[in-house]
Amino acid sequence: NMPRVDAFLKHYLEKKYKFDWWAFSRCSTFSVENVKLLKLLKKTHCTKIMFGAESGSPKILKFIKKHINPEDIIKSCRVVSKYKIDPDYTFMSGFPTETIDDLHMTMSVITDLTKINPKTGVRLFSFCPTPGIPILSDCKKVGFNIPKKIEDWSKYEYHSFIAPWITKKHQEKIKILVWITSFYSDNTKPGSGNVLLDLAIRFMNFDAKFRLNNNFYYLPFEWKALYRIYSQHYTVQ
Repeated sequence: NMPRVDAFLKHYLEKKYKFDWWAFSRCSTFSVENVKLLKLLKKTHCTKIMFGAESGSPKILKFIKKHINPEDIIKSCRVVSKYKIDPDYTFMSGFPTETIDDLHMTMSVITDLTKINPKTGVRLFSFCPTPGIPILSDCKKVGFNIPKKIEDWSKYEYHSFIAPWITKKHQEKIKILVWITSFYSDNTKPGSGNVLLDLAIRFMNFDAKFRLNNNFYYLPFEWKALYRIYSQHYTVQ
């Protein structure tokens, strides 16, 4: 909504505000360099723009009607980073019709983004069905039993829902990659304020970078342990 954005930026400058802020946007909005807008965003202390990229697979982006392509995701990172604004992307895996090759395309885009700008935030989530979404009918076709009561939806959680329609290999890789991407970016990795815990987090950050940058997922015992700890504290499917 550009009139709303313009009004906000104008008001910010008129009032001579100094606070930092960040926003959500679409990759297609920044896949082309709008110099005037980007200079204003930088001038008004916009520090981060978050994008819902969802997938690096053209097939999946078309299936979920995202109206973007992988090139838009990459271009948005280059454009925003040029103005010293940090981009941040969320992805999902486990959609109906998705294959492990589609997941690999997503991971390839994720590593490309961090090569463009090491400060780029990236996260991967398990696709999780929720009440009323249009894709629910596709989930039903491939074996998902739609809960009849609203309370029954509470056991489905986006960090750990594993879709019954994807292969076991695909499921296991999602479990690992959800956690690896959470620790992958320096800007989005967790922090605790506890010296010992932060030391462990730093190790996980290093481990995540090594595994993802080298596409090395052999014996991921540390990430499986983290998933197990998480699953013991939350209700998961």
